[in-house]
Amino acid sequence: MKRMPLFILLLFAAITGFSQTISFADVELKNYLIHENCIDTNRTDNNGWWNGDIDADVNDDGEIDQQEAERVLNLGIQDFSDAYRIKSVQDLSQFRNLNWLQIIGIDSLYEISNLELDSLRSLWIGTNYSLRRVDISDLWNLTEDFRVEDIDTLDYLNIQNGNRARYFSLFYTQYIREACVDSIAIEYNEVAWRLLSGVPKMEDCYEAASIHPVIPNHQVGLFPNPTTGSFRINTSSKILKIKILNPQGIVIKEWQPLADEMDISSVASGLYHLIFTMEEGVAFGKIWKM
Repeated sequence: MKRMPLFILLLFAAITGFSQTISFADVELKNYLIHENCIDTNRTDNNGWWNGDIDADVNDDGEIDQQEAERVLNLGIQDFSDAYRIKSVQDLSQFRNLNWLQIIGIDSLYEISNLELDSLRSLWIGTNYSLRRVDISDLWNLTEDFRVEDIDTLDYLNIQNGNRARYFSLFYTQYIREACVDSIAIEYNEVAWRLLSGVPKMEDCYEAASIHPVIPNHQVGLFPNPTTGSFRINTSSKILKIKILNPQGIVIKEWQPLADEMDISSVASGLYHLIFTMEEGVAFGKIWKM
C-alpha cells in the first residue's frame, strides 16, 4: 500500500479538525475520565451531588484529545470506592473551559494546585482524606461557589485569589496548619477559627512552600501572660526565631536571635499570636498585652 504524501495528510488534518491527544501525567486520572460518567452536560445534580451523563472520551478511541477536553463545562470526580488511585489532578488544566468542578472522595490525592482554569466559577473539594495542600490563588474567576469540606489533614490552604465566592464553605474542615487569605473579613474569620495558629496570612504567602511539622502548643510556656510589657519563654526545645502577629495576621515584630525577655511594651493592648520556629518544627502561642 502506498504511503499518502505529507501535504495530503496535513490537508486532511486541517479539514477534519485534527486535535492533539492529551498526554496525562497521572494515568489513573485519565482512566477515570475515560471510563466513568463524569461530565454533566446540563448542569443537573441530586441534592448537590454529582449526576454525570457521559465520560470524557466522546469518540471512544481510548484517548482524550484537546477538542474533547475543551468541550467540557461541568466535571465531577468522585471515587468513594477507591477504584482509581488518582495522585494528581493537575492535568485538568487542559480542560480550560471548565465552569464547574467537583473533586470528592479521592483518598490517594495529596495536593490540588496549579489548575490554571480561568473560566472556573465553582469548585467543590470534599472528603479527600489524604489531601495536604490546596492552592486556588490562580483561580481568579472563582466567584460562584468554593467549598473545602470534611477535610482535617490540610497543611496549607491558599485562597488568596483576589475575590470571594458567593458561597464559601469550610464545613467540617478544621486543624489547618497554615493559610493565606485575601483581606476580606468574612473569609478571614471563616479560616481563622479553623487554623491551629488562629492567624491566616495576608502577605508572604509563598513562604509556605514547605510545611514544617507542628509541635504541640503545650511544649511552649509564656510568662507572665497576660503581660504589661515583656514575657519569657519556657521550653525544652531550641527556638530559632519568633514572630508576633497582630489580630489581622500581620507580622509586627520578630526576634532572631532571641533575648532573655521579649519586649512588647510598644504595642497596643490586645491579643497577639506567636509563631515559634524550632529545630523540630513550628509551634504557636497567644499572649495578652494589657
